[in-house]
Amino acid sequence: MIKRSLCLVALVLLLSASRVSASPVTVNDTLPGSLTYAISYNGASPRGGSLSTGDYLDVIGSDIYRTDYARVSYDPLASTLTLMFHTNFPAGGIVVERQTVRPADIFLSTDNNPDWNFGIVTSAHNGYSVGNVVANPSFQTSQDIWQSKTGYYYAGRYTTADPGNLPSGEVIPVRIGGGESTGNATTFGWVNSAGLNYDLTVVLGLETLGYPETLAFLWGTADCGNDTIYGHLSFAPPGPPPHVPIPGTVLLMGTGLMGLGLLGWRRRRS
Repeated sequence: MIKRSLCLVALVLLLSASRVSASPVTVNDTLPGSLTYAISYNGASPRGGSLSTGDYLDVIGSDIYRTDYARVSYDPLASTLTLMFHTNFPAGGIVVERQTVRPADIFLSTDNNPDWNFGIVTSAHNGYSVGNVVANPSFQTSQDIWQSKTGYYYAGRYTTADPGNLPSGEVIPVRIGGGESTGNATTFGWVNSAGLNYDLTVVLGLETLGYPETLAFLWGTADCGNDTIYGHLSFAPPGPPPHVPIPGTVLLMGTGLMGLGLLGWRRRRS
């Protein structure tokens, strides 16, 4: 009985050694410090010219809306990627002077190129449903969405200044304009975390994303590009099936325990 228990312990140790998932990585909001703004708009008419980052205060209407940080978990064993955005912008958006400002869609790059390989829909539009994953999406900027609405003053069509792997001059997307829907996120939901703060959590299958070794993500919080958060991460190991090495000490101990169990079994047989 003791020997059989030893064998069971060894098996448990070997199995537990192979269950390894990456710890979450937190990306703090560092934008718009590295953004420049091409133009600001009051309705369809340009107003002012370029805005400095000091003029950009995450204001929509009379309130401040922002995304504080993002948290990324890459689990090769479960074959999932989890993105969580901590924000005070609500799922249903907000209304400013009879116009609804909606959440921005999420954009992902999985191949170290500046093009966005995937988009995740955060509010229903253009025939897409909430949680749809769209491959090779075309996109709209805040200018595309808001410049025809008179009486609004906002950032307009703004560009990056080389955050991570995005080249200088790359425009920031806020809404998916087209592309092929590849299904839905495994999990998509907004959870009230504390007070008027929310955790927007998205879980994606690694197979859908092609088991990326790197990931760049961007979320503009609102479709006016109110507060943009960007992250660029590397992952290992990539690809199916995930290979997780078993520590040598655990393997040696497990082998020894199984050997003792086998020796006891042979003695009982003789």
